[in-house]
Amino acid sequence: MIWCDGELLPDEVPLVRAQDRGLLLGDGLFETLKVSKGRALFLTKHLARLQVSGHSLGFQINRHMLRNGVHELLEAEGAKDGSMRITVTRGPAPRGLSPVPVAEQMPVVIIAFFAGAAPAALPDVPDRLIAAPFVRSSGAVSSRYKTLSYTDNLAAMAFAKDERAADVLFFNERGEVTSTTMANIFVRTGIGYMTPPLSAGILPGITRDVLLEEAAEAGITIEVRPLKPEDLRDRLLFRTNSLLGVRPAWFDDRTSSLRPAIDEDDGLLASLYRLAERREEGI
Repeated sequence: MIWCDGELLPDEVPLVRAQDRGLLLGDGLFETLKVSKGRALFLTKHLARLQVSGHSLGFQINRHMLRNGVHELLEAEGAKDGSMRITVTRGPAPRGLSPVPVAEQMPVVIIAFFAGAAPAALPDVPDRLIAAPFVRSSGAVSSRYKTLSYTDNLAAMAFAKDERAADVLFFNERGEVTSTTMANIFVRTGIGYMTPPLSAGILPGITRDVLLEEAAEAGITIEVRPLKPEDLRDRLLFRTNSLLGVRPAWFDDRTSSLRPAIDEDDGLLASLYRLAERREEGI
């Protein structure tokens, strides 16, 4: 079942018109949320990011309507585990790239639920990451907002799979670490962690934001600063997003890098995030 513009509908109902700019131009935004026991985790943070993105890109985002849609869909689906996708397109418009005045926009809002729990336990071996075959611009709109324009991410993930890697690391025009195709990055250090700044050209991830808040409260050091490839060598990394949670990884720079081992202390970030999730679950 899906929720679209105020209605609960069966999955198979066609929703997008052929003239929709989201379909034709990737002109839209989305959010992906983890659902636990029928609750959409960190919903307030996701809706706030969507509204900020919408304001910056000229979309009308009605947070109250979206929140109601999320709750209506979750109530219809029952107390399940899974994920939820909120998609907002600009809607149908005349062909071409000219901006659509806000007063003339007919945005389409689709909320979909996908059953299935996310992985809970840390793996025994960190995921292998390799460098993306192209640069990600720090100033690109697609780097800083969660838009429907995902061609770079799709091409990079296809490259990773061809190379038998779990994902790629993007670097910007200054040679700084940005993110993977789907996650922010944290680096383990001797005294805590490091993570790239937003100015590197990264998405302000919800999990990243939660971890920064939780770590500050717990007195754990997370240094936000530009990172270069040498900052990653032989160090344990962590990919973070709403569905992965906190997942260990390492960067294979194809030269002399070594895969680091995972020890019991490396579950600290995951434990912090799980505590935050449990509060969201009402536990």
